[in-house]
Amino acid sequence: MKASEPETLARPQPRDFRLLLTGQIVTVLGSTLLRFALSLHILDSTGRVDLFAALFGRTTLRGESM
Repeated sequence: MKASEPETLARPQPRDFRLLLTGQIVTVLGSTLLRFALSLHILDSTGRVDLFAALFGRTTLRGESM
């Protein structure tokens, strides 16, 4: 390869995309289950429905884990 020729990037393979997509799905699912489980833990520990609802609602509306 000559120094003046631009370097070409390798074309992504479908397998790479499937691995990336599967990883993202697992991450989102895990984050969602964690938010729900933490809210349930607060409900179980304190017995207060208002804290459960506030924590679950805040983390759900915020769209990310704590």
